[in-house]
Amino acid sequence: MKKTLLAAIIALAASAYGQLVFDNAVADSSAEKIPTVITADAMDINIAKNKIHLMGNVHVVDPKLDLKCRRMILFLKTVNSEADKKGEKSSKGKKDLDRIECYEDVVIIRKEKNEDGEEQKSESGKAVYSVENGSVTLTVNPVLYKGDKSEVHGSKIILYMDSDRMELFDGKVITKELKNMGGR
Repeated sequence: MKKTLLAAIIALAASAYGQLVFDNAVADSSAEKIPTVITADAMDINIAKNKIHLMGNVHVVDPKLDLKCRRMILFLKTVNSEADKKGEKSSKGKKDLDRIECYEDVVIIRKEKNEDGEEQKSESGKAVYSVENGSVTLTVNPVLYKGDKSEVHGSKIILYMDSDRMELFDGKVITKELKNMGGR
């Protein structure tokens, strides 16, 4: 997603119907890029202020996830090229994704099922994706679901997208899966 943000911004700016389609780095078996589609009732694109605000019925359909929320803000940053750093002539201020914030009724469903073939889903009032560390921080009554077998509740849950790591604050785990825990 990060690599194709410029194309996404151009597509967003050209879109009069509240829909965005851009290429994703994930390819299917036919080696074609699978698009990520973002729809919303309204979009406010302010490239000068490095911000894209999506409002009302925001829906992201991505090869890896399906995300819904009421409001989403994409924060951009200006990235200097190697030519800029060397004082050479280059294109002006390339924009790159810094973070994404989602608000109100945030539901994220992973498309890839877990090893047991179960859906993995989160619900929260706020979700923040940080490009820099590849994490998603869920707050405002966050809950993770693993099928109907387990739930994780907390005041804050941090998921690291490139690993199986999670941080849980003021947490509670409800599970029906305890087996082979050393008992009889």
